[in-house]
Amino acid sequence: MLYRILKFIVAQSLKIHYKNIKSFNVGAIPEKGPLIIAPNHPNSFLDALIIAVQVNRPLYFLARSDVFNKKWAAFLLKKMQLIPIYRITEGIDKFHKNQETFDHCHEILANDGALLIFPEGLSKQEKRLQELKKGLARIAFSFVGSHPQKRLSIVPVGINYDKITAFNSHILVGFGHPFTLDPWMKDYNDKPNLAYQAFNIYLEQALKKHLIEITPEHEEVFHAFSEIDPCFEQNSLDRKHLIAEGILKLSEKDKKNFNEVESQSHKAEALLTDYGLSFKHFKHKVNVKAIDLFILIMLLPFTFTGLVFNWWIYFAGKGIAKLLPKKHEQFYTSVRFGSATLLWIIWAIFLTAVLSPISLWFLLTPIVLFIALKTLLKTKRKLLKIKRLFALQRLNADVKKHHELIESIKELMNYRNKNELIP
Repeated sequence: MLYRILKFIVAQSLKIHYKNIKSFNVGAIPEKGPLIIAPNHPNSFLDALIIAVQVNRPLYFLARSDVFNKKWAAFLLKKMQLIPIYRITEGIDKFHKNQETFDHCHEILANDGALLIFPEGLSKQEKRLQELKKGLARIAFSFVGSHPQKRLSIVPVGINYDKITAFNSHILVGFGHPFTLDPWMKDYNDKPNLAYQAFNIYLEQALKKHLIEITPEHEEVFHAFSEIDPCFEQNSLDRKHLIAEGILKLSEKDKKNFNEVESQSHKAEALLTDYGLSFKHFKHKVNVKAIDLFILIMLLPFTFTGLVFNWWIYFAGKGIAKLLPKKHEQFYTSVRFGSATLLWIIWAIFLTAVLSPISLWFLLTPIVLFIALKTLLKTKRKLLKIKRLFALQRLNADVKKHHELIESIKELMNYRNKNELIP
């Protein structure tokens, strides 16, 4: 019951924090039977929440054991279906407790439950897959070895953040096809370490098919090529994956020409940024209809309510996240999300408790607050749309800069077409 309530709350909060979370092939997840979901891990515990909301099965999560240190935290986390995993860095005296964790995982799988395990082990805010650890392989193989009658399915999942720390950005989640351990069980019975190694190689390749891997130095040109793509508005994971893959290859085999294209991309990006725009606003039409303006005016009361009662929560969550020491900066987005969500719940309960004695209608305060918050965000997006429309008009009026931008985009498109960067 608690899991379902928390899942509902998290799902609603994610809709506020992110503009769009788009899933691909989520229907491939088996509805029954033992299951391990194996995602990449770029954004701390937020990754687990995003997967849990997408998957229509209760999940158990493996989490670093140090978050269970306090008794009250351990009690709550276990109620939320988190299981501690002990790392060698936390002390050799605790490492042996992993056997209890493995036994617990086996019990869940034996009862046809589902686990979420991050094969990378640690979270790192990079748009590339880290080296896979052996933890997932050990749990999976030891379970199948002791329960040969059970058919364990493993599903690789790629989580792709448009901008990892940005509020109101986009997320693409790609679910791979489930596979079993059958190809490696003979090796496991003879030489377990070889089986772990072969399994991790396969899992790594399966994960990479659903990841947009790009280095920080190439991220700007990646966004340029993505946003001038004729199919950009489809927000396709496959196309973005191909673009990122193509950029990596071209940056290695065609370094001189690629550097020139990167220079053109940087020049165009700087020009667009001066006007508060990006490639997608220039290449794809920004339309503001009369009905949008009418809706904007009609929703002003809700927008004002959303602003007055909700504005401080975002900044408070952001402030709490900024208190994190630098060594824990990978938790920034997750802490901001968690803090803001918890503060909003406390605030909604407080207002309801204060106002409901006046009238029972005030019991609807949380619903009204949430609708007002969503209205505020929609209004903000519409206002940004109008602002960009005026920015485009100013850019078009500046003949020299407009011509420079057109030429830079032509260079990018010619390079893209010449090198068959995408189909």
